[in-house]
Amino acid sequence: MPLAVDHVFICVENPQAAERALADFGLQFGRRRIHQGQGTANACAFFDNAYLELLWRHDDDELQSEVVRPLGLWERVRWRETGASPFGVAFRPEDDNVPIET
Repeated sequence: MPLAVDHVFICVENPQAAERALADFGLQFGRRRIHQGQGTANACAFFDNAYLELLWRHDDDELQSEVVRPLGLWERVRWRETGASPFGVAFRPEDDNVPIET
C-alpha cells in the first residue's frame, strides 16, 4: 500500500514565538486544539496535501500517563533535556479506498 506524507510535527516550547517565526516565511496557522487525554496542544498550517503541526506541552500528567507514555511525547516535548527528536512525520495511505471490515 503506497503511503503519502500526512503531516510533519515539531515540538516547540513557545508556540507563539514559533508561529511568529514561521509567519515570517508566509505560513498561516489556522486550527488550534488541545488534545484531551494526550497532554498536548497544537497549531496547524495547512497545505494542499499535508500540514505542519506545532506541538507543545499542555498537561504533564496526561503526557506521562500509562496510555500516552509509549508514544514518546514526554521525551519529545522536552527534547532539550532528553535529546529526543522534536520532529515527527505521519503518513496516510494514498488510496482512499482502503477496505475496512465492519
